[in-house]
Formats: sequence, structure tokens, C-alpha cells
Amino acid sequence: MTRTRSSLTAALCGLILGAVTAGTALAHCDTMDGPVVRDARTAIEKRDLTPVLKWIGPGDETEVRGAFARTLAVRDFSADAKDLEKRIRALPGFGDMKVLALSAVLAKRFDVEVAKPLAPSFPTLGDVDSVEALHEYQATKRAYRSARRAEAAKA
Repeated sequence: MTRTRSSLTAALCGLILGAVTAGTALAHCDTMDGPVVRDARTAIEKRDLTPVLKWIGPGDETEVRGAFARTLAVRDFSADAKDLEKRIRALPGFGDMKVLALSAVLAKRFDVEVAKPLAPSFPTLGDVDSVEALHEYQATKRAYRSARRAEAAKA
């Protein structure tokens, strides 16, 4: 259960950090074994955000501190998928799409069993494990959206 808790909290913190750094180029430090995630895991284990602050700009610190506090609050989750979904939905700004995305990351990247029933069967960011996989995911998503737009234009 400790591994599952650590995986959940690392995933949440990773998503938070990912949101803060959105739009930047991917490098080793952005991977799941890079220094940012390693520092995020340490911060969660010690319940102290200090190791992560060096990666965050001063303008983003308040947002990240709030997200970190929420991450710690949901750290002790039940082994029930419905309870996990309820707790994720309770996070500010988490609707259907973010529940699916976070569930996919937890299930596919961290092998969190309780998240597997919540994870969608279609490709998500949870399937991305490299720069190449990210490009493939983005191309697939663009093609899907283009096809949906073309279909809607016909109607």
C-alpha cells in the first residue's frame, strides 16, 4: 500500500509540475527518472516542498504550494476505485477529462491497481514514456480531432 500511495502522490506532483512547466522542451529532467520527479518524490515523502522549489519560478510558487497541499491531502486513499475517483474529483478544477487523464497515468505509468478501472481504453498521456511516444500521441490526437471536425462539417 505504501508503494501505491507513493505512486499516487508522485503522479499528482508530477502532473502539477508538468502543468507549471507546460510548453517547455522535454529533456532528461522532465522524465519519470529525472531530477524533477526525484525531488518531487522526496518532497512528498518528507512532506516538505523545499526540494522542488528550485525547479519552480517565483510566479508559480503559490499555485504549486496549493497543489502540493492538495496532493498530501489525498495521499491516504482507499483501495476502492469509486473512492479514488471521488477524491480526485474533489480536487479543485478536476472534472471528467482530468479524472481520466490522472487515472490513466496512475494505472499505466505507476501500475496502481485501484486506478485501472477508471483509466480509459483509448490512448492518453499515460501511454507516453518518451519524446517519440509524445510526438506519436500528439499526431494521433490531431488526426482524431481533424476527423471529428470533418465529420461535424458534413452534418
